[in-house]
Amino acid sequence: MAIKDDIDCYPHPTKGASTWMHEVRSVEKDAVSVSRLRSCGVILIGKANMHEFGMGTTGNNPNYGTTRNPYAHERYTGGSSSGPAAIVASGLCSAALGTDGGGSIRIPSSLCGVVGLKTTYGRTNMGGSLCGSGTVEIAGPIASTVEDVILVYAAILGSSPEDRISLKPSPPCLPILSSPENVNILGSLQLGKYTEWFNDVHSTDISDVCEDVLNLLSKSHGCKTIEIVIPELHEMRIAHLVSIGSESLRSLNPDIEDGKGVKLNFDTRTCMALFRTFTASDYVAAQCLSKMKRREGNKSKGDGIVNQKKDSTRKKQNWAKLAGQTGNWRRRIMHHHLEIFKKVDVIVTPTTGMTAPKIPPSALENGESNMQVSGYLMRFILAANLLGLPAITVPVGHDKQGLPIGLQLIGRPWGEATILRLASAIEELCAESRRKPASFHDILKTKPESIDSLTVSGNGELSSDSDEAFFSAMLLFTTLDILELTFIAIAYRNYVSN
Repeated sequence: MAIKDDIDCYPHPTKGASTWMHEVRSVEKDAVSVSRLRSCGVILIGKANMHEFGMGTTGNNPNYGTTRNPYAHERYTGGSSSGPAAIVASGLCSAALGTDGGGSIRIPSSLCGVVGLKTTYGRTNMGGSLCGSGTVEIAGPIASTVEDVILVYAAILGSSPEDRISLKPSPPCLPILSSPENVNILGSLQLGKYTEWFNDVHSTDISDVCEDVLNLLSKSHGCKTIEIVIPELHEMRIAHLVSIGSESLRSLNPDIEDGKGVKLNFDTRTCMALFRTFTASDYVAAQCLSKMKRREGNKSKGDGIVNQKKDSTRKKQNWAKLAGQTGNWRRRIMHHHLEIFKKVDVIVTPTTGMTAPKIPPSALENGESNMQVSGYLMRFILAANLLGLPAITVPVGHDKQGLPIGLQLIGRPWGEATILRLASAIEELCAESRRKPASFHDILKTKPESIDSLTVSGNGELSSDSDEAFFSAMLLFTTLDILELTFIAIAYRNYVSN
């Protein structure tokens, strides 16, 4: 497995894909989730690339090179868990561990055609990660199949007394994928679909493919799709942004104020500047502790919360004004969803509002901030983070350009077993539509001579003349234990020879 570069994996430094975090923060031990994986015998091969400090949805990172989508090298993987998703999609690992505070597991998993699980807040332990003190972020698995996701989820399951939220898992935590009596265990599931929201996508390829899957579930398993309405989607976006922005600023601000801010990528600096406009009152209001009258006229859909045509000063003023209106939004939005879950078992949406966007050539060196792209990628993501709900993305097909499309399943609190069981059924229904990406290497079928030609360049990067596709994807790693990789290579060569 690979570990995202905002999770501690001793003795490797945790950089958050920055150039300096390891200079001010040492790693003394494994993160709790990594320790649990080691105890299960998992082989950890390196720290995977990501969007700097998780502050982006594309995976762009000039510091270590922008991770490329295995399906189309000129396109983004999605972020911020860009490296983990691309590594799994390329066939280099069975699974990877990522984090998700605003879709950072589900967005890249969807764009790279793999499975990504965001667990209920408090279901897993965040100790030993850069984002461990927030209220919207979790650690979770990215894998090529639902079954592999379940295995990793089972390994990292459980909080601890040291955690801010110490909760014993509410059984059943793990799904029953088949019934001994051969009874259809999906037939009673009610699926909630908000059609207006469901169809608010960049290309109808996405909504059409996802709609076809719902029809297949109805025909094959008797699942019933019920029309629902989710109020205050725009307000939910703002409350989430105020929450994650304030928490990110708090965790990073001491180091940034100590002169490291000039080393941030330009898009990260833009995010930090926006987050500084939020006040303590804004944050408290977003957490539902203040009762303020909702402002009229906040029901816009839009491609982003910020009006693209306003100048930067006006944007800051608008953000501050809107943030001050958050009132008791988080509590109220949770109430809306709990009422919906009285009628349905799962809320279904496309995972993203667009497939993998193209990488502007200038962004490779300078990064980019594109609110329209971020709006589409995060369109269906935020409820699970703001409200702590479990959600999973499962690949269901491709658009006309051959790019992966994911379907998202959002469950009740502690409802991982339900969405995993449903995801497994969807995976089976869509098995024939899955395609391997252009850059795919089955590591178990690699020829021994590919390992013999392994070379390490002066900067520690790996290369191989005879199997460039395999080793070039290793450049996704920001930290790699060459000695450990050598042992893996030797063991693997012996495996192939035998």
